[in-house]
Amino acid sequence: KTLMKFWAPWCLPCSVMDIRVKEALIGVSDVHFETINVDENGDTASARGVRSIPTLILLNEGGEEVSRLVGAQSVDAIKNLLR
Repeated sequence: KTLMKFWAPWCLPCSVMDIRVKEALIGVSDVHFETINVDENGDTASARGVRSIPTLILLNEGGEEVSRLVGAQSVDAIKNLLR
């Protein structure tokens, strides 16, 4: 599985989410974590339908979207996404 975090340097909620995602991933070994800066990778964001940040998208092994969270979320919400 892959967890993609779409963010931008100027986005304050994105900074908060970085800390929360890292905390949620503690002890999780079967998820690869990628960060995508929307300012530098607008095509990737558009292809995934990202319209606001922060956005977390969980992909299955085949690269298909399983679920997503938009906006600042709690550590528990992120852990639930990973389940």
